[in-house]
Amino acid sequence: MHCTVSTEIYQQGVIENAMILYMLICLHELRSDEHNRTIKPMVTKLSKDP
Repeated sequence: MHCTVSTEIYQQGVIENAMILYMLICLHELRSDEHNRTIKPMVTKLSKDP
């Protein structure tokens, strides 16, 4: 998983919270792999990048 926010999502301004959530996910990834497994699917939906 990449801790980078898609510029497309930011420019489109779909959800500012999405960027914050993305950053929080990166923190969770570093803290716990279990959280990462639970949140990862959410990231896939937010990020259109495969």
